Amino acid sequence: MGLAVSLLLKNFGIFNASHHIALLGLPEADQSKILHFWQAQLSGGQLASSSSQPQSVCDGCSMAQLTIGDVVLNVWDVASSQRSTLLPRLANASAIVYAVNGAVDGLEQACVDLASILAEPSLAPSTPLLVCLAGGSPDPPSERDVTEALGLASCARPWYISSAPAAQLQWLVTTLAGRAAATKKRN
Repeated sequence: MGLAVSLLLKNFGIFNASHHIALLGLPEADQSKILHFWQAQLSGGQLASSSSQPQSVCDGCSMAQLTIGDVVLNVWDVASSQRSTLLPRLANASAIVYAVNGAVDGLEQACVDLASILAEPSLAPSTPLLVCLAGGSPDPPSERDVTEALGLASCARPWYISSAPAAQLQWLVTTLAGRAAATKKRN
């Protein structure tokens, strides 16, 4: 993964790029686990990377910085109880990461929750969506089941679903690199 991401970053010319990532989910999904998985992935990887410990920014929100090569991901972990207050402040988010608990019985509620997030007027309709399966269930649903339950097939924005931290990070960096290159070409 390290070499592929490094080459993408070099080819798309997004060195020293900084991106704000909104990390959201229902309380049962424990989206903070995703951030910890990503930090563990970076600490054991071949890619020049680093990460900071999450720092509390305000009640219900913390931020950690992940550096992959020369790309900085500012990951804003927003508690669902504070989302209505804090989400408009993340209007310029480069990506939305939505954590889904692996329990099948929580998918209906996750569908309603995700729909309300995607309807948030402050978020651009082209903001990429990454759905992360957080586990936590002895018999988790498949990515296909979650895709169907959340109605992702009809989602107009770019999206990806994965339970593997390495794949999640790679998709996120690749997608942001592609968007940066497209913006650079337009200017």
